[in-house]
This record gives sequence, structure tokens and C-alpha cells, in this order.
Amino acid sequence: KIDPEIYNAALVSLYTTDRRQHVDLIINPLLKKGKTVVCDRYYFSTAAYQGVHFDPLSIMKLNSEFPAPDITFYLQIPASVAAQRLAVKQEMIPSDYYIKHILYNYEILSEHYPMVIIDATKDKEKVFEQIKKYVIEKIQETKEMETEKEIDIKLANKEEITLITKTNKSSGAISV
Repeated sequence: KIDPEIYNAALVSLYTTDRRQHVDLIINPLLKKGKTVVCDRYYFSTAAYQGVHFDPLSIMKLNSEFPAPDITFYLQIPASVAAQRLAVKQEMIPSDYYIKHILYNYEILSEHYPMVIIDATKDKEKVFEQIKKYVIEKIQETKEMETEKEIDIKLANKEEITLITKTNKSSGAISV
């Protein structure tokens, strides 16, 4: 029989190793080229999900060597809404306890790390517009501004997990 503690520790180690590879092979080379990288999940996700079995802040320490995002969005929803959305997608629905614990972990993380909290109970278009507003503001703060139309097209392309924008100045990472 597999010891659950060993299994869960191994999962955290695997996620951290996978992140190291992703940072080394994809994120850092793009940042060095002056690109902006947008990830739909990053180390906050690992800390929230694996934090069900461990202290999420300890998991964050394991990830402290990785580039910190310039902006992180926490799409906040009640556990009941999360379960409903998973059911509509016909995905495996975790237990109510598990969903609530993940959301609790995100709350803990949002108290210790800067995050933009978005009310994700609103319809997708309103959530999208709210995130787009913050992304445009961040890009305007740090880089030569691309036109809003260019950014709109790139953000609307949901086929790709990573959004790359062409800029000539410093680069950054944004976690969604």
C-alpha cells in the first residue's frame, strides 16, 4: 500500500521539477527576449491544490527561486459555483471538502502575496474585461504600449496557454 504522505510529497516534488523545466525552457528564454509571458496557472495553483495535504506557504518557499509574476489574478468563486462549473464541463468533481480547502488556501495565499481578486461569479465577458483592464494597465506601466486592439486580440486567443506580446523594453510575467 502506498503511504499517502509519501505520495503527496512526491507530487509536490514532481510539480516543482516540472515548473523548473518550464521556467528554464520556456519562461526565462522568453523573458530574456523581452517578451511578456502570461500563464494560466503558476506556483500559486500548486500551493493551493497541494496545500490541501501540506502547508501552502511551505510550498511557496519551495517555489521561491522561480520568477515572481508582476501581477496575479485570483478568480474567486464559492465552492458551490466551482462544483457546478465542473459538472457542466463534465469533469471529475472533487469532494466538497477538497474544493473548500483549495479555496481556503487561495485566501491564505492572497493574504501573503499580492493578487488581484476578481469576482468570478460574473459572466465570462465581464471577468475577461476586468482582467484585460488590469493587464493593459500593467503593460502601460512597464512597456511601450501596444494598441489596445493588439492586446485584445492576443487576450481573446484562448487556444494558447501562454500569451506573448512583442515589446522593446523590460519583460514580465503575469499569472492568471
